[in-house]
Amino acid sequence: MKQIAALSLITLAVAGCTMTEPAATRVVDGQTQVQILPQKNCFDHKCFTYHPGSNTVSATGRRPAAVPAGIPASSGYVTEAQFSAMFDAAWRAETIKSDRD
Repeated sequence: MKQIAALSLITLAVAGCTMTEPAATRVVDGQTQVQILPQKNCFDHKCFTYHPGSNTVSATGRRPAAVPAGIPASSGYVTEAQFSAMFDAAWRAETIKSDRD
């Protein structure tokens, strides 16, 4: 029974990760731009949360990191390369330690 419960939790966790809607995109001057919202943002299998009040991004289990310089996230749209740079910043941030660490 414990195995079934554990499997159910794993299934829910995986399903929760895959159910996120991809970000809206638009093409401007032949370049794809990705919409950035003050919530979880996903594009090309990369996800992070944008915090406009502090102009930071965060990834699950990591502390917030500053949006890289020169990226106009507050404009609501960024290029694919800028989105990837924001994702990289979020994942390079320090991990959040638990009481068990």
